[in-house]
Amino acid sequence: MITIEDKLNIFYKIVLEKEKEESLKVLNEIEEKNKATLDKHRERLFKVKDDIIEKSIKNGELKKDELISQEIVEARKRIFTKKEGLLDDLILSLEKKAKDFVNSEEYSQYLLDGIGRVLKDIEDEAIIIYLKNEDRLGLSGSIAKVGIEIGKKISFENANEDIIGGFIVSDIDKKYLIDESFKGKIEENKYLIGEELYSTLGKAGDILD
Repeated sequence: MITIEDKLNIFYKIVLEKEKEESLKVLNEIEEKNKATLDKHRERLFKVKDDIIEKSIKNGELKKDELISQEIVEARKRIFTKKEGLLDDLILSLEKKAKDFVNSEEYSQYLLDGIGRVLKDIEDEAIIIYLKNEDRLGLSGSIAKVGIEIGKKISFENANEDIIGGFIVSDIDKKYLIDESFKGKIEENKYLIGEELYSTLGKAGDILD
């Protein structure tokens, strides 16, 4: 005979088994959802990691290209500066040679011949010759004689700057200037001198590069 206690035990067993099954089912569902969530999260993390790595690589390449470009620009600046330095040195060397020539025995005759040649091509009878002070004091008499032979009346003025040597000619009204000074010739030909220098460096393989 089934007692009330037996019925209660059977009832609890049925209920507990059912609850156990339901609980296991819920737990499995939760576990599967958690697994899916974890897998999705893990996949997203891997993608983020790959994106970060790819971005870092790209940034690294960009940074490398920037550094290379910057170095090229700096190198070109250094080369340009060196070339300009060489040109400046060359100009200074020419000025030194010009000053040495001014102090030589041949300079006086060179100056007189140059003035005579220029005066023959000038129509004006009265002209001004600009000289450095030393030449004006030492050679104005000889230059005046050259002018008389050609039929020119010459007046003298000191050059306003260090012309090194040579002379500058103008009419009385100072409407034109003929610059035959050493300083003027060097400045006038500085561009051509620079071109010749850079051309020479280029033919030599431009070792500054």
